[in-house]
Amino acid sequence: MNFNEFAANNQVFTTQMLLEATGSSPSVSVALSRAVKSGRVIKVRTGIYVSQLGRFQGVQADPYLIATVFRPDAVFIYHSALVLQGLAHSVSNRIQFMTSDVSSVFFYSGIEFSCRLSRPNAQTEVLHARAYGSITVTTREQTLVDCMAKIGMAGGAEEVVRSFAGLPYADINNILLCLDQYPPSVASRIGWYLEANQERWAVPDKILIGIESMISEKASYKLDPTYKHFDAYSTRWRLNLPASEETIESWMEF
Repeated sequence: MNFNEFAANNQVFTTQMLLEATGSSPSVSVALSRAVKSGRVIKVRTGIYVSQLGRFQGVQADPYLIATVFRPDAVFIYHSALVLQGLAHSVSNRIQFMTSDVSSVFFYSGIEFSCRLSRPNAQTEVLHARAYGSITVTTREQTLVDCMAKIGMAGGAEEVVRSFAGLPYADINNILLCLDQYPPSVASRIGWYLEANQERWAVPDKILIGIESMISEKASYKLDPTYKHFDAYSTRWRLNLPASEETIESWMEF
């Protein structure tokens, strides 16, 4: 297979993929360099490219495909997991994923690709789509806890609450397993959220009592630390809320 044939059949590829498919002769490197200079291939970052040849001419590459080609072991997290699970309330120009051995940030076509080191014991699942084939994401329960833990990474309190309003069911036991990885401030946020959705998700009272025991009676937590002012307070969960109870209730409507 020559360079043009390869680039016409692989929209996103790495240098390693190219050389393995075509051989490592100097002519292949020369052809790649010329294609980049002519705009027939676009360089995303060192070692990864997007083809504009053949059926890919003028076609924007799916950012999740770029991420998975960059790191085949990618696990999508935070707001990117919400998008892939069909839950995200708003669009985002950030692709967030974790891998086993690299941490980096790069930009391409107005999108930020944020790669973090993997966390042990994170719950994951595999999704399938035509654009990128199989893709790994954190489970919905893991995503909920992760987003509550790093709420700014998921677009803020309103985005997180509105996004999970579209989730009709969650495995409470799996949420508790995920919660073991995080400090009391996250238990406070999860406890508050589960109580607010107790009827919808059939959350037993004993679960809420157990989560309540994880937080300090003298503590004062924040649902969204990026806010400077808070309009409501949950006494049970020692939690400062960034909007009135009525407003937050409207966020939970689907």
